[in-house]
Amino acid sequence: ETDVTKYDEISLTSEFQLAGVSIAPETSTLTGSKDADIVHTFTVTNAGNFEDIFDIAITGGDGTLSGATLTIGAGLTDTFTVTEPQTGALRDNVESTVSATSRADVTKSDTATADSSFKDYAVEITPAAPSDSVTVGDASVVYTFTVENTGGLVDSYDVTVTGAGVLSAARIEALDPAETTTITLTHTTGAADILVGTVE
Repeated sequence: ETDVTKYDEISLTSEFQLAGVSIAPETSTLTGSKDADIVHTFTVTNAGNFEDIFDIAITGGDGTLSGATLTIGAGLTDTFTVTEPQTGALRDNVESTVSATSRADVTKSDTATADSSFKDYAVEITPAAPSDSVTVGDASVVYTFTVENTGGLVDSYDVTVTGAGVLSAARIEALDPAETTTITLTHTTGAADILVGTVE
C-alpha cells in the first residue's frame, strides 16, 4: 500500500544568460588642427547579465582602433579609441562609425558615430596701417586695431609692436573662430616713429 504522506520537494531555479550592449562617443564632434590626428573615445556598456566579450569594428571612416575586442563584466563599462588621421588638408564632418557586437549573441550589437573636423589657424588685424594725420609733438596718439580669428580653431595670440608705442594688451586669449576683439596702441612722443604692430 502506498503512503501518500511520505514525499519530498525539490526546488529548481533556472538562470538565463541575456546579452546586451550599448556604445556611445565621449564627445560626438571634435575639431582639431589639419596637421594633427583627432582621437575619439567611445564607451561600451555591457547591458547583459554575464561577463561578455565584444568585438569592436569600424564600419565607416578611415580611422584606426586602439583594440579589436573588449571583455566587460555584467553591467560594467570599458572604453576604446579611434584615431582619425590628419592629411594636411582642411576637412569637415569626417565620420567615424564603430560597432560593438556580443560574441555570445551576435544579434546584440550597437553602433555609434563621431565627427572630426580638421581646421587651420589664421588671424587678421585691421587696419593694416594707421592713416590718421597727427601733429608731431602731441601729448599722445591712440590707434585702435581690430583682431579677428579668421581660422577654424580657438586660438590665442601674442601681440607685439615694432617702434615706439604702448599696447593695451600683449596677449589675446582664446578667441573663437570669427570672433573679434580690439587693442589700442598709444604713442606718447609724436607719430613720426610709429611702425605697424604684429599679431602672431
